[in-house]
Amino acid sequence: MKTLLTIVAFFFVTLIFAQTVIVSDDPSYTAGATSAVLDVKSTNKGFLLPRVADTTAVSSPTAGLMIYDTTNKKVWLYYNNQWNTFLNNGSGSNGITINADGTFILNGSATTWDDLRVSPDAVKAGANVTPLWADFANNIQLWHFENAKIQSVTFLVQMPHNWKEGTTIYPHVHWAPQVTGTGNVEWQFEYTWANLGTIFGSPITIVSSTSLAFLGGPEAKKVLITPFPSTGVGIDATGKTLSSMMVCRLTRNGTATNDTYAGDAAFLGFDFHFEINSFGSSQEYIK
Repeated sequence: MKTLLTIVAFFFVTLIFAQTVIVSDDPSYTAGATSAVLDVKSTNKGFLLPRVADTTAVSSPTAGLMIYDTTNKKVWLYYNNQWNTFLNNGSGSNGITINADGTFILNGSATTWDDLRVSPDAVKAGANVTPLWADFANNIQLWHFENAKIQSVTFLVQMPHNWKEGTTIYPHVHWAPQVTGTGNVEWQFEYTWANLGTIFGSPITIVSSTSLAFLGGPEAKKVLITPFPSTGVGIDATGKTLSSMMVCRLTRNGTATNDTYAGDAAFLGFDFHFEINSFGSSQEYIK
Protein backbone atom coordinates (compact mmCIF):
# COMPACT_ATOMS: atom_id res chain seq x y z
CA MET A 1 0.00 0.00 0.00
CA LYS A 2 2.85 2.41 0.86
CA THR A 3 4.49 1.64 -2.47
CA LEU A 4 1.26 2.49 -4.31
CA LEU A 5 0.89 5.79 -2.46
CA THR A 6 4.48 6.67 -3.23
CA ILE A 7 3.92 5.99 -6.93
CA VAL A 8 0.74 8.11 -6.96
CA ALA A 9 2.45 10.96 -5.09
CA PHE A 10 5.40 10.87 -7.48
CA PHE A 11 3.06 10.99 -10.48
CA PHE A 12 1.13 13.93 -8.94
CA VAL A 13 4.27 15.97 -8.24
CA THR A 14 5.62 15.23 -11.73
CA LEU A 15 2.33 16.39 -13.21
CA ILE A 16 2.51 19.69 -11.32
CA PHE A 17 6.06 20.36 -12.47
CA ALA A 18 5.10 19.58 -16.06
CA GLN A 19 2.44 22.29 -16.36
CA THR A 20 1.31 25.69 -15.09
CA VAL A 21 -0.42 25.62 -11.71
CA ILE A 22 -3.56 27.78 -11.76
CA VAL A 23 -5.15 29.31 -8.68
CA SER A 24 -8.36 31.09 -9.65
CA ASP A 25 -11.92 31.83 -8.55
CA ASP A 26 -12.93 31.91 -12.24
CA PRO A 27 -13.96 28.39 -13.36
CA SER A 28 -13.60 29.35 -17.00
CA TYR A 29 -9.91 30.21 -16.60
CA THR A 30 -8.24 26.88 -17.28
CA ALA A 31 -5.42 27.47 -19.76
CA GLY A 32 -3.10 29.63 -17.69
CA ALA A 33 -0.03 31.50 -18.85
CA THR A 34 2.42 29.09 -20.46
CA SER A 35 5.43 31.15 -19.31
CA ALA A 36 4.40 30.95 -15.64
CA VAL A 37 4.83 28.06 -13.25
CA LEU A 38 2.13 29.61 -11.02
CA ASP A 39 -0.74 31.65 -12.46
CA VAL A 40 -3.01 33.40 -9.91
CA LYS A 41 -6.18 35.03 -11.26
CA SER A 42 -9.12 36.63 -9.49
CA THR A 43 -11.82 39.10 -10.36
CA ASN A 44 -12.02 40.67 -6.89
CA LYS A 45 -9.13 39.43 -4.73
CA GLY A 46 -5.39 40.08 -4.47
CA PHE A 47 -2.25 38.06 -3.96
CA LEU A 48 -1.11 38.11 -0.34
CA LEU A 49 2.63 37.88 0.29
CA PRO A 50 4.03 36.03 3.30
CA ARG A 51 3.89 38.40 6.29
CA VAL A 52 6.89 38.42 8.63
CA ALA A 53 7.99 40.68 11.49
CA ASP A 54 10.99 41.95 9.49
CA THR A 55 13.70 40.67 7.15
CA THR A 56 15.73 39.19 10.00
CA ALA A 57 12.94 36.67 10.60
CA VAL A 58 13.86 34.88 7.35
CA SER A 59 16.90 32.63 7.58
CA SER A 60 19.06 31.85 4.54
CA PRO A 61 16.94 33.78 2.01
CA THR A 62 17.15 32.77 -1.64
CA ALA A 63 17.56 35.29 -4.48
CA GLY A 64 14.12 36.29 -5.72
CA LEU A 65 12.39 35.78 -2.36
CA MET A 66 9.70 38.35 -1.60
CA ILE A 67 8.06 39.17 1.74
CA TYR A 68 5.90 41.80 3.42
CA ASP A 69 7.52 43.37 6.49
CA THR A 70 4.76 44.03 9.06
CA THR A 71 7.03 46.14 11.27
CA ASN A 72 8.22 48.67 8.70
CA LYS A 73 5.23 48.26 6.36
CA LYS A 74 7.41 47.44 3.34
CA VAL A 75 7.62 44.90 0.55
CA TRP A 76 11.12 43.43 0.33
CA LEU A 77 12.83 41.52 -2.48
CA TYR A 78 16.04 39.58 -1.86
CA TYR A 79 18.73 39.88 -4.53
CA ASN A 80 22.45 40.72 -4.77
CA ASN A 81 22.86 39.03 -1.38
CA GLN A 82 20.73 41.59 0.41
CA TRP A 83 17.15 42.66 1.06
CA ASN A 84 16.01 45.55 -1.14
CA THR A 85 12.88 47.67 -1.18
CA PHE A 86 12.03 49.98 -4.06
CA LEU A 87 8.80 51.48 -2.74
CA ASN A 88 7.49 52.31 0.72
CA ASN A 89 4.55 54.07 2.31
CA GLY A 90 6.63 56.69 4.08
CA SER A 91 7.20 54.81 7.32
CA GLY A 92 10.66 53.61 6.27
CA SER A 93 13.80 55.74 6.20
CA ASN A 94 14.96 54.97 2.63
CA GLY A 95 13.19 54.48 -0.68
CA ILE A 96 10.45 56.06 -2.76
CA THR A 97 7.06 57.16 -1.49
CA ILE A 98 4.15 57.47 -3.91
CA ASN A 99 1.74 60.09 -2.61
CA ALA A 100 -2.00 59.91 -3.05
CA ASP A 101 -1.78 62.35 -6.00
CA GLY A 102 0.74 60.08 -7.76
CA THR A 103 3.81 62.25 -7.12
CA PHE A 104 7.08 60.70 -5.94
CA ILE A 105 9.11 61.59 -2.84
CA LEU A 106 12.66 60.29 -2.35
CA ASN A 107 13.49 59.39 1.25
CA GLY A 108 16.77 58.98 3.11
CA SER A 109 19.61 57.65 1.00
CA ALA A 110 17.35 57.68 -2.09
CA THR A 111 17.71 61.47 -2.43
CA THR A 112 20.09 62.84 -5.07
CA TRP A 113 22.20 65.96 -5.55
CA ASP A 114 22.58 68.54 -8.29
CA ASP A 115 24.08 71.98 -9.01
CA LEU A 116 22.07 75.19 -9.02
CA ARG A 117 24.31 77.02 -11.48
CA VAL A 118 25.08 80.68 -12.05
CA SER A 119 26.84 81.23 -15.37
CA PRO A 120 29.53 83.94 -15.65
CA ASP A 121 27.44 85.73 -18.28
CA ALA A 122 24.47 85.86 -15.87
CA VAL A 123 26.18 88.10 -13.30
CA LYS A 124 26.22 91.89 -13.16
CA ALA A 125 28.88 94.34 -12.07
CA GLY A 126 28.90 94.82 -8.31
CA ALA A 127 28.97 97.94 -6.19
CA ASN A 128 32.74 97.71 -5.83
CA VAL A 129 35.17 97.96 -8.73
CA THR A 130 34.02 95.82 -11.66
CA PRO A 131 36.23 92.84 -12.59
CA LEU A 132 38.04 93.04 -15.87
CA TRP A 133 36.31 91.41 -18.87
CA ALA A 134 39.36 90.03 -20.61
CA ASP A 135 40.81 87.20 -22.68
CA PHE A 136 41.07 83.87 -20.88
CA ALA A 137 42.23 81.64 -23.71
CA ASN A 138 42.20 81.97 -27.49
CA ASN A 139 40.02 85.10 -27.43
CA ILE A 140 37.48 83.51 -25.08
CA GLN A 141 36.70 86.18 -22.51
CA LEU A 142 35.78 85.84 -18.85
CA TRP A 143 35.57 88.05 -15.80
CA HIS A 144 39.03 88.50 -14.27
CA PHE A 145 39.17 89.37 -10.57
CA GLU A 146 42.42 91.28 -10.35
CA ASN A 147 45.12 91.22 -7.72
CA ALA A 148 45.35 94.07 -5.15
CA LYS A 149 41.78 95.21 -5.92
CA ILE A 150 38.34 94.74 -4.39
CA GLN A 151 36.07 93.59 -7.23
CA SER A 152 32.62 92.03 -7.19
CA VAL A 153 29.67 90.77 -9.21
CA THR A 154 26.04 90.27 -8.17
CA PHE A 155 23.47 87.67 -9.14
CA LEU A 156 20.10 86.18 -8.21
CA VAL A 157 19.12 82.56 -7.62
CA GLN A 158 15.76 80.91 -7.06
CA MET A 159 15.46 77.57 -5.25
CA PRO A 160 13.99 74.95 -7.63
CA HIS A 161 10.84 72.92 -7.10
CA ASN A 162 12.71 69.62 -6.80
CA TRP A 163 14.78 70.87 -3.83
CA LYS A 164 14.27 69.11 -0.50
CA GLU A 165 12.98 72.13 1.37
CA GLY A 166 14.91 73.19 4.45
CA THR A 167 18.05 71.15 3.76
CA THR A 168 21.54 72.63 3.78
CA ILE A 169 22.85 74.10 0.54
CA TYR A 170 26.55 74.28 -0.34
CA PRO A 171 27.70 77.37 -2.30
CA HIS A 172 31.06 77.51 -4.03
CA VAL A 173 32.88 79.45 -6.72
CA HIS A 174 34.71 77.84 -9.65
CA TRP A 175 37.71 79.78 -10.87
CA ALA A 176 41.15 79.46 -12.44
CA PRO A 177 44.44 81.30 -11.89
CA GLN A 178 45.28 83.23 -15.02
CA VAL A 179 49.04 82.90 -14.61
CA THR A 180 51.32 80.48 -12.79
CA GLY A 181 51.95 81.53 -9.19
CA THR A 182 51.55 80.68 -5.53
CA GLY A 183 49.58 82.02 -2.60
CA ASN A 184 45.93 82.38 -1.59
CA VAL A 185 42.86 84.02 -3.12
CA GLU A 186 40.32 85.42 -0.67
CA TRP A 187 36.70 85.30 -1.76
CA GLN A 188 33.71 86.82 0.00
CA PHE A 189 30.16 85.59 -0.56
CA GLU A 190 27.28 87.78 0.61
CA TYR A 191 23.62 86.84 0.44
CA THR A 192 20.17 87.66 1.71
CA TRP A 193 17.49 84.99 1.40
CA ALA A 194 13.70 85.31 1.57
CA ASN A 195 10.69 83.07 1.02
CA LEU A 196 7.82 84.08 -1.21
CA GLY A 197 5.79 86.78 0.57
CA THR A 198 8.49 87.61 3.14
CA ILE A 199 10.98 90.48 3.48
CA PHE A 200 14.70 90.23 2.68
CA GLY A 201 16.89 90.65 5.76
CA SER A 202 20.36 92.12 6.19
CA PRO A 203 22.99 90.39 4.05
CA ILE A 204 25.19 87.71 5.58
CA THR A 205 28.86 87.61 4.59
CA ILE A 206 30.97 84.44 4.38
CA VAL A 207 34.70 84.73 3.82
CA SER A 208 36.69 81.82 2.39
CA SER A 209 40.14 81.51 0.85
CA THR A 210 41.82 78.96 -1.35
CA SER A 211 45.49 78.11 -1.36
CA LEU A 212 46.76 77.30 -4.83
CA ALA A 213 49.34 74.94 -3.33
CA PHE A 214 46.66 73.07 -1.38
CA LEU A 215 44.67 72.46 -4.56
CA GLY A 216 47.48 70.69 -6.33
CA GLY A 217 49.85 73.32 -7.62
CA PRO A 218 50.05 76.80 -9.12
CA GLU A 219 49.42 75.93 -12.76
CA ALA A 220 47.79 78.62 -14.84
CA LYS A 221 44.19 77.99 -15.97
CA LYS A 222 43.74 75.04 -13.63
CA VAL A 223 40.12 74.56 -12.55
CA LEU A 224 39.82 75.30 -8.82
CA ILE A 225 36.94 75.54 -6.37
CA THR A 226 36.41 77.54 -3.19
CA PRO A 227 33.52 76.43 -0.94
CA PHE A 228 31.64 78.71 1.46
CA PRO A 229 32.39 78.59 4.28
CA SER A 230 34.42 75.35 3.93
CA THR A 231 34.25 71.87 2.43
CA GLY A 232 31.28 69.94 3.81
CA VAL A 233 29.88 72.96 5.66
CA GLY A 234 27.12 74.88 3.92
CA ILE A 235 24.27 77.31 4.62
CA ASP A 236 21.49 76.26 6.97
CA ALA A 237 18.18 76.49 5.10
CA THR A 238 15.77 75.73 7.94
CA GLY A 239 12.39 77.27 7.13
CA LYS A 240 13.24 78.05 3.52
CA THR A 241 10.88 76.83 0.77
CA LEU A 242 10.79 76.28 -2.97
CA SER A 243 10.89 79.41 -5.12
CA SER A 244 12.63 81.33 -2.31
CA MET A 245 15.03 83.94 -3.68
CA MET A 246 18.63 84.78 -2.88
CA VAL A 247 20.28 88.09 -3.75
CA CYS A 248 24.01 87.45 -3.85
CA ARG A 249 27.34 89.17 -4.29
CA LEU A 250 30.72 87.55 -4.92
CA THR A 251 33.86 89.57 -4.16
CA ARG A 252 37.56 88.99 -4.42
CA ASN A 253 39.26 91.04 -1.77
CA GLY A 254 42.65 91.35 -3.38
CA THR A 255 43.73 93.83 -0.72
CA ALA A 256 43.20 91.41 2.18
CA THR A 257 46.21 90.16 4.10
CA ASN A 258 45.21 86.59 3.30
CA ASP A 259 45.04 87.24 -0.47
CA THR A 260 48.62 86.61 -1.56
CA TYR A 261 48.23 85.41 -5.15
CA ALA A 262 49.68 88.04 -7.49
CA GLY A 263 47.69 87.10 -10.60
CA ASP A 264 44.12 87.41 -11.84
CA ALA A 265 41.46 84.89 -10.81
CA ALA A 266 39.29 84.02 -13.82
CA PHE A 267 35.65 83.48 -12.84
CA LEU A 268 34.30 80.17 -14.25
CA GLY A 269 30.96 80.13 -12.45
CA PHE A 270 29.15 79.92 -9.15
CA ASP A 271 26.82 77.18 -8.00
CA PHE A 272 25.05 75.61 -5.05
CA HIS A 273 24.97 71.90 -4.35
CA PHE A 274 21.42 71.09 -3.26
CA GLU A 275 19.55 67.94 -2.28
CA ILE A 276 16.70 66.62 -4.44
CA ASN A 277 13.78 64.60 -3.07
CA SER A 278 11.22 64.86 -5.89
CA PHE A 279 10.74 65.43 -9.61
CA GLY A 280 9.20 68.83 -8.88
CA SER A 281 6.35 70.08 -6.73
CA SER A 282 2.80 68.75 -6.59
CA GLN A 283 1.40 72.30 -6.74
CA GLU A 284 2.62 75.52 -8.30
CA TYR A 285 3.93 77.07 -5.06
CA ILE A 286 3.65 74.16 -2.61
CA LYS A 287 5.88 71.11 -2.43
